[in-house]
Amino acid sequence: MSRDERQPHPASKLLRLIVPLLGSDAIEILIWLWRLGRRILSLKVHEGMYEVLDYEAQLELLDSKGETAVLHKRERVRYLQNNIIAYQDQAWGARYLPITSAHPALR
Repeated sequence: MSRDERQPHPASKLLRLIVPLLGSDAIEILIWLWRLGRRILSLKVHEGMYEVLDYEAQLELLDSKGETAVLHKRERVRYLQNNIIAYQDQAWGARYLPITSAHPALR
């Protein structure tokens, strides 16, 4: 007796489950539950504190080897929450990192 005669193929088992549902209201209920689940999950996802509206960056190399450089950045954001008191940014380098801001309140 071959394997095909002993056990039905897994795809045929799946079809036996799906075909009766196609003509019933169960498909509509499953679609509704799927959409509800996605909506609930999207509410639980943390969107962050702000949305980036515009971002512009320019890297200025100050020597021919590229060992010294200055990064100029400009970013427009829209806050998605109230009462934000700080804006976190990132900087990297092996030496002194002078961080300046164009807005006097952030200096």
